[in-house]
Amino acid sequence: LKNRAGKRARKSSGGKRARGSMPRRRKSRKRKRRKRRKRRKRKRRKWRRRRRRRRRRRRRRRRRRRRRRRMRRRRRRRWRRRSRGRRRRKRKKSRIRKWMPNGGVEGGRGG
Repeated sequence: LKNRAGKRARKSSGGKRARGSMPRRRKSRKRKRRKRRKRRKRKRRKWRRRRRRRRRRRRRRRRRRRRRRRMRRRRRRRWRRRSRGRRRRKRKKSRIRKWMPNGGVEGGRGG
């Protein structure tokens, strides 16, 4: 798989069963552990009395307007945009083109 848009190429991990000699490896959990948020330990107060804190809840109001005609038009436009984006995919530039003055399709930087 090619490395697209700076994302790590997705490979299937672990040895395949069909090869026989290669055992199945467990996925390393290192990356997952790094992502996890550190929880801070709270120091407990010595005294027993606890002060109650009131939480204010913010309510968000969502306004919904329904117009049947407008909804139908929007749905069609969204579908068209999605299909157009899938068709036009940017090609990954070859490294050779950078130092080849006239050899590449787009022309290099040097020369």
